[in-house]
Amino acid sequence: RYVTLLEIGGSHAHRFKSLIETLGLTTLVIGDLDSVEKSKIKKATRMRATEPAYGKGQLTHNPVLRYWHPANSSIDELLKLSPADHAKTDDPEFSIYVAYQKSLTKKGQNGAPDQEVIPRTFEDALVFANQAVIRNLDGVSTTRKISAAVKEATSPDELAAILFKILKSAEKAAFALDLLMLEDPKQLAPPNYVHDGLTWLDAELKRRQADLLPATEEKGGA
Repeated sequence: RYVTLLEIGGSHAHRFKSLIETLGLTTLVIGDLDSVEKSKIKKATRMRATEPAYGKGQLTHNPVLRYWHPANSSIDELLKLSPADHAKTDDPEFSIYVAYQKSLTKKGQNGAPDQEVIPRTFEDALVFANQAVIRNLDGVSTTRKISAAVKEATSPDELAAILFKILKSAEKAAFALDLLMLEDPKQLAPPNYVHDGLTWLDAELKRRQADLLPATEEKGGA
């Protein structure tokens, strides 16, 4: 289906907006929620990374979400966005879907009530989707820290807080390589938002293919 995969970094994806929309390229953008909050340092007000939460006036640092789609900076509003509204359709011939982390309901431990957690980046979302695998994973320092956190955290909230601290200075590429070295990589499940985005892309490509088939068959028959 001529799918192109581009790793360009969240800070630059929005720069492809005019190209993609001018050419009408069906596009899935997978990015991070990247929640930040205002912080005063001496007399200056700056934005600093923070754990995502409802009702705290947090903003996203992701330019795709701010300037392309859904063109909204509010974490509260981004978290409440309906699944259908993740897609942007300006032309019947193509659509754009932007995927990012949304809230998850995780089971409490030892009879504790379920808790809602909000991943901030790909890494913590991946951990929450694969706790059973990662708890026994060994490797670089970051991997060992994350594995220990999964084992020792007594609640989803506590795990989220520990992961936020670890990922500030994590060896993310090395952690990814440790995951790729699993004997069976198929043990890993994609985070929900990645799964939803890929499901949308598959359906959209099938729709496009179905729209083209009648014209192709007619031409071939003639």
